[in-house]
Amino acid sequence: MSNGNVVMELSFRIDASRQREFRQHADVVLRGARPSGCLDRALFVRVGEPGVFLWVERWASRQLLVPHLESSTHRSLVGAIRVLGRLEAEHIASVSEAKS
Repeated sequence: MSNGNVVMELSFRIDASRQREFRQHADVVLRGARPSGCLDRALFVRVGEPGVFLWVERWASRQLLVPHLESSTHRSLVGAIRVLGRLEAEHIASVSEAKS
């Protein structure tokens, strides 16, 4: 049996001089309450490329993700990325998790 989830990924660059400011904003988002339907979210730094980040959110369904994309939380995150760096890619994909 499989359970379908949706993953949203934001790939972006933040200049070294602005990374502290971005991390402060990201920490506020990560410590805040997750929206209904958001199963997990995390911020990663690409190994060997300290200015390249990946923000990943896993959602129970696309129907729950879509309203979040218009939320003030998501808009402020994307806004911070655009002000402090450069958004390179945004991907949304359905995934299946095999259950044993």
